[in-house]
Amino acid sequence: KFAWSRIAAPRTLQSSVHISHSSFFQRTTVQLASATVSMHMYAAALLASAAALAPSTRLTPTRRSRIYTAVAEPETTEKAVEPPKCPLNAEAQLLAARDAVLRASKDGVTRQQLRTLLRRDGELVPPDETWTGGIMQLYGACRPLARDLLRKIGEARDDKPSLREQRLDVSGVDGESLLVAEGESARNDASLFIQPSSEVQKTIENVCAAAGPRLVL
Repeated sequence: KFAWSRIAAPRTLQSSVHISHSSFFQRTTVQLASATVSMHMYAAALLASAAALAPSTRLTPTRRSRIYTAVAEPETTEKAVEPPKCPLNAEAQLLAARDAVLRASKDGVTRQQLRTLLRRDGELVPPDETWTGGIMQLYGACRPLARDLLRKIGEARDDKPSLREQRLDVSGVDGESLLVAEGESARNDASLFIQPSSEVQKTIENVCAAAGPRLVL
């Protein structure tokens, strides 16, 4: 309310007041309209900025589930190969040694090293420090085993070899010798060294070179 609202104002004053009020409201309306447009533009700018700054969303890959089915395998009729057993007597050991030598020879291995137990007092014992007689006692136990082994190998080849022995130790107390099995067929010949040492290395090389594809133990 204006202070002069109760007093009759002159016509010109009324007109000027009316005009002033009209201009004021128009100006206010324009200002409000401009403010509204500015707010909408500002809100739109904020939304655009938020959209630009927001991290891009990725689609979560679909997880695939796998189904596992237990299937009973058929029983096999094949039997597992058992490891070789330690021979309990001299005859079983002799046959096991013969079979091992023949299997290796069949596979093309003609240079072989063979280690066995030795018979003492009717029992098989390892060649260790319990042999009080030393190297010559070991030679005495090893020699018959070596001769029997060469005979068994010849028999498995349907051959009857003749054996001969050559001592390699010059002193005669080192227990070294060479056994040669000469078969009816030369391809069945075999040589066997008993307790060879580095001192007879040259002899070993010569025998191996002369033997060719034939067996050397």
